[in-house]
Amino acid sequence: MRVHFTVLLALILMATVPAGCKSKDPADASREAPRLVQVRSLYPEDIHLVNRIEMLRSDGERRRIDDKAVIDRWLERVGEVWVTIDPDRPDHSGSLFIVTLFENDRETFGLTPTAVDHQKIATSHELADLMRQLWDGDTQSR
Repeated sequence: MRVHFTVLLALILMATVPAGCKSKDPADASREAPRLVQVRSLYPEDIHLVNRIEMLRSDGERRRIDDKAVIDRWLERVGEVWVTIDPDRPDHSGSLFIVTLFENDRETFGLTPTAVDHQKIATSHELADLMRQLWDGDTQSR
């Protein structure tokens, strides 16, 4: 009787230990790990054709920038920023700035301090600072 009990206990342990080691969420295996990239690597090929930027600030105020030299200089600086793409970053509401880039009347690209072209990123204070500088008309600061 004691042998049967020991065998039964061993079988139960062998069945439950591997089950406890398995992932609880089948989606875990397909999750993308966060990765560090330069914003420039996410730009579309024709980023140089952007000739208008529209900005929306968190209080609802809007600005439009049409000066091609200012746009090109700002895009160059933003392109140098390193961000962490994090698809699993929790959703949130609101952004300090929403920046939309246009080629004539065609929307080509978008940025917030927490997303680059609709890809979630870890909050980038450097990106937010560059957006604030563009909003304030200070595109020369470094």
